[in-house]
Amino acid sequence: MQPYHLSAEFVDPDAERSLLVALAQKPDLYFTVIDFLAPETFAVLPTEFEAIAAAIEDHQPPPSVEGIPAQDPLATAKRLGDLYQRRLLAGS
Repeated sequence: MQPYHLSAEFVDPDAERSLLVALAQKPDLYFTVIDFLAPETFAVLPTEFEAIAAAIEDHQPPPSVEGIPAQDPLATAKRLGDLYQRRLLAGS
């Protein structure tokens, strides 16, 4: 039997992907949502976020991400930030 971790409840892979798609398509969004994000915010796609963030901060085109972009990137970023906070609380 595998151990159960409550922190696993607070992950939304679809939201992560949709936000990354939005950032890859519209890099200027990064500066709108970055206050709600950290690399640790992305439980499923941290490497992809770091690559996009590095490219945007270096004024380079970000790598593309397959999927549908978030309709409301700011709300999605806030949701992911909230989930990250919940994972932290659940893990302590």
